[in-house]
Amino acid sequence: MMDGETQQMAAELLADLLGQKVHVTKVEVNGIKRTSDWLLSENLKFILDANNFEDFVDKCNLGNGLLTALDIFKTVESSIHIDETTKHGYKARFQLEEKGLISGGPGIQVGQNEGSLHGNLSVNNLSGFGDRFTLSSSRSYYGTKYNFFQYSFPLGAKFYQPFSFRMSQNSLDMATCGISQMNRDVVVQQGFLSQLGSHTLAFESKWMHISPLTENPPFSTRMESGHFLNNSLTHTLKMAKKITRGTTAQASITTQASGLGLGGSFNYIKNILETSITLSQLQQTLGIQFKFSGRIGSILSGNTLPQPIREKLVPKDATLNPCLPDRFLLGGVYDVRGFKLHSVGPSGDNGLAVGGHTYWAAAAHMYSRLPLGPWVGRFGNMLKLHGWINAGNLTRSAFAPTPEFARSFFTSCDAACGVGITLDFGNAAIEMNYNIPIKSTQGVAVPGLTFALGMSFL
Repeated sequence: MMDGETQQMAAELLADLLGQKVHVTKVEVNGIKRTSDWLLSENLKFILDANNFEDFVDKCNLGNGLLTALDIFKTVESSIHIDETTKHGYKARFQLEEKGLISGGPGIQVGQNEGSLHGNLSVNNLSGFGDRFTLSSSRSYYGTKYNFFQYSFPLGAKFYQPFSFRMSQNSLDMATCGISQMNRDVVVQQGFLSQLGSHTLAFESKWMHISPLTENPPFSTRMESGHFLNNSLTHTLKMAKKITRGTTAQASITTQASGLGLGGSFNYIKNILETSITLSQLQQTLGIQFKFSGRIGSILSGNTLPQPIREKLVPKDATLNPCLPDRFLLGGVYDVRGFKLHSVGPSGDNGLAVGGHTYWAAAAHMYSRLPLGPWVGRFGNMLKLHGWINAGNLTRSAFAPTPEFARSFFTSCDAACGVGITLDFGNAAIEMNYNIPIKSTQGVAVPGLTFALGMSFL
């Protein structure tokens, strides 16, 4: 153990080293077979601009991260070496191992309360510019089928600017609505960053075939059936911010314009706002964490646009409202817990959900670590006690900025609370809850135990 004087001397030497001016003469990259020099140069050339040793180390670590994020290398290792031919000369060396040209295989995926068997085949970095061809097919326990082909590459060699072209076909049954749908779509998508956060801009052309699930469907279900074309342009902004120590906030804003000059069967604008705030100040001392989350969404028909824009973008005989699969559905273990799936909101014949145009949902959670036991060593901090209260409302009416609408919209709601256990894997979770309904205006309450397995919870 070093004494105080030795520690001070070591700290001064380290400070002198970090502040020492450097001249980076070279960035070497070894282990490359397919990757282009241009791709590597775009992600590493800034290292040559390092001013001092500390800046040099930081830039090498950043370059390591940028190459890793491209997801075309198995391993990325960086090291620093002295260049004796130059005063204060240094060079950076990167040892890379590329992923195989072809990868993939069978596997099991977990969705919203359903598991699926899938297989995929990927051709990685064929051109040397970080591109990827992917073929994938999956079949779920409940009969959902999904097949897609995708080509993607990092625009400008930057991992945070992914460009992709996707063609897919999927079929699924919506038992709560009494319909089955087959979707075939083409999507062109571009991601990029700004000071606000991460953006995604996508154009989608989707051909939908909606048919009844039963031989003698009610009239309202037959009215929803048929072939439809939905052309849409969607922008999504995701933001994350650390407010204070132990307090983080996340938000997502999605705006989708369907039709409105793009063609297709519908003409409307869909807006969705999702937010969450996590308070972790008591996690280290008492093992308690609080989380508050909310969602609000609205669908506005093309008639709500200003008249000059409406006359140019909306045909006179246009269908203004979305079809059933594109409306909002609410209720169930993933948003308003304590109620049957999609039962919060309007219903039609035989109690089938028909969706709505405006909704809100909010929840407050408290997570606590479990008492000491054998589960601690097996699951660590992933297994937690979970207390919650949530509420929500879904209406057919379009959003209106009036006190009367706001009063009715936010007071006429379904609410429930409960306690349970959650196993949080980070990108997925398992919940077992005991539900206690508080208020039921539209939804079908489900008191007692429920089980949920999925990737996205309110």
